[in-house]
Amino acid sequence: MNMQLERGSASPSPSGKPTFLQPAFDMKPVEPSPEGPPDMPPTPMASPSSRPPSSSGERSQALSQGFLRVSEIEATQKLNAALEQDNATLEMELAQFLRLNLQLRDNIEVMEKMLDVDPSDSILSGMSRGET
Repeated sequence: MNMQLERGSASPSPSGKPTFLQPAFDMKPVEPSPEGPPDMPPTPMASPSSRPPSSSGERSQALSQGFLRVSEIEATQKLNAALEQDNATLEMELAQFLRLNLQLRDNIEVMEKMLDVDPSDSILSGMSRGET
């Protein structure tokens, strides 16, 4: 009866131990590596088309034709976004001031009525004529 079983089985081997208890590494000595580094294929010469655009003058030619640098466009877009945000904030503040101005005018009219002040002598009537 042959006691040797397939690798990975849990049945005992001829040594009497289950195969999963056997070492997971190979006990054979390592073969010596060949002398020197491995041979590498020669690197082909860089073709002229692989040169950067700035070396061939393409960049300066594009700029002279009216094209813009990406960095300039991005900076302009950031500036526009910041200005739009500032404008929105200022518009909100201005709307608040206008509402407050209307409320103050209403309050002045109510106070003048309570004090029986003639509307022609009103502070508001002088303001509408441009007096200060």
